[in-house]
Amino acid sequence: MRLDKHAFGWWFLNSRWACVILAVVLGVAALTLCANEGPRGSVVLYVDDNASLGGDGSSWATAYAHLQDALSEANSNGAVGEIWVAEGTYLPDLGSAQIPCDRSETFRLIPGVRMYGGFVGDESILDERNFQTHSTVLSGDLNGDDNGFANNTENSVHVVDSSDANSQSLLDGFVIRGGNTFPMSTGGAGLYAEGGAAVFANCSFEWNSAIIGGAAYSMGNTKFVGCRFRWNRTHPSLGGGRPGNQGTGGGFYCGAGCDAVFINCEFQRNAANWAGALCVAQGKTKLTNCTVSGNWSGPTPSSFWSGAAGLYVVGGPPEVGGVDGVLHIENSIIGSNWDVSDDDFGGDVVVGDLDAQLLVGSYAQSIVTNTIIDERPTVNAAPLPLFVETPHARIAPSGEVVFAALGDLRLRSSSPAIDAGNNAADTNITTNGTQAIPSMDINGYARFVDDPDTIDTGVGTPPIVDLGPHEYQPGDCNYNGMLDSDEIAAGTSLDCNDNFVPDDCEPDIDDDGIVDDCDPCAGGPASGDVDANGVIDLNDYISMVPCLTGPFGGAGNGCECFDFDNDGDIDLQDFASFTLLP
Repeated sequence: MRLDKHAFGWWFLNSRWACVILAVVLGVAALTLCANEGPRGSVVLYVDDNASLGGDGSSWATAYAHLQDALSEANSNGAVGEIWVAEGTYLPDLGSAQIPCDRSETFRLIPGVRMYGGFVGDESILDERNFQTHSTVLSGDLNGDDNGFANNTENSVHVVDSSDANSQSLLDGFVIRGGNTFPMSTGGAGLYAEGGAAVFANCSFEWNSAIIGGAAYSMGNTKFVGCRFRWNRTHPSLGGGRPGNQGTGGGFYCGAGCDAVFINCEFQRNAANWAGALCVAQGKTKLTNCTVSGNWSGPTPSSFWSGAAGLYVVGGPPEVGGVDGVLHIENSIIGSNWDVSDDDFGGDVVVGDLDAQLLVGSYAQSIVTNTIIDERPTVNAAPLPLFVETPHARIAPSGEVVFAALGDLRLRSSSPAIDAGNNAADTNITTNGTQAIPSMDINGYARFVDDPDTIDTGVGTPPIVDLGPHEYQPGDCNYNGMLDSDEIAAGTSLDCNDNFVPDDCEPDIDDDGIVDDCDPCAGGPASGDVDANGVIDLNDYISMVPCLTGPFGGAGNGCECFDFDNDGDIDLQDFASFTLLP
């Protein structure tokens, strides 16, 4: 079954089952989030960055132009229960009480207030919004001149602050972008939570840079549903690189007193000295139906070591009052995270080492169930071909990890992860009772779908849940509701290699629209990597020779792999560039 709204998070918080599911997954106290009445009233405020100044926020026609003005009214008016925000970009330094260009300005969440983004600006009911097509951005880029991490020295220190929020506070359907804590010794450029409790749903954290906890830093009870953490980092000019020091937790840092929950979330392309994706330091974190891939750890000029490109959990010695870090992972994928130095003073790039994916330090513990780590269905098993396309990376001459493609982490039809999970696994062992596996996977498809061509190897009464966050849909590899054979027969999906699998389910490392089996230059133009295996080797040289001496001259047939100067031919200048590839 596929939902009309693709994201599980949207369904999760907007369906009539939301209160029931929240009670099961997050605990009975979460029922207050769904209550029609509570400490807050039922007044809705409206915000639209295209509105004229002077609005009172009582309707879309009289909407506030600045989000800070709506937050100010909600803070003083207990009748306000929700804030609806139209698509657009909102800056924390703009508002009637704000100081323009003040980096300390932040969007401070209010106890009991639920904030929703993703509106066009004419909706009358919540279900009409679409946060996927109508992006609502909370931006720390005060000058509006960011280019990735470039030009961010004037950016907000913390874009969002949930330190005062309670369990009824909600931020749903926003992009949180461009926070930068440097040079201040603080963490959480996208989100800072010194305490408090809040729920974040359908949010994307991107291009945030901090001393510690690039996207988010929490010492509170933060919960994330259907959120993405991409392109966040700890600041590269500072080292330290040990938990509690600078350079740790590119995506998220769980500090002392933190109790964090992630459901149907993704961590991809985040970077740090230690813990490229997430660090649990003397706190508790639970991951359910999550993907942690394509993150990397690497040393900075002031640090000789790095490690735990994916996840790192650490605690403190009990004799000095330390608190164990606890990480529980259920039905998730942890893999293809790259450690540049392997904590070996500049050693080889490591991806196959399990410590690069998940590193558990002294006085800490991890519980891992129904989870794929580095393409292993169990921790001690050998790697297996589990996914449609494994993330592919190479090392640039600068030493930075460059990902040609994030991959497609859905299960391929032959994957041993199909029907291999545990139906009775507890998704939150720190909460009393059994917290059931969500009924939908990370893409909003039904869980517990049996594949008749796969022998059940998991635990429970069939149908057995799959390992990882994706549930394989038999006969429909691209999850579009049509049988693969019917698509190929009708010509609606191509099958260039005649293997009866639609091309859009086949690996395409360089994202050029040609599947690798049919692509003479699978690694992409000027990559030198014909077979897209991430290594420049003798096979690639053999493919280059006829391009240098034969009739092709760089015009297709794979020769575009070697046209490094983009002049239309393959000559000695290109050969010289080829020999310099790492």
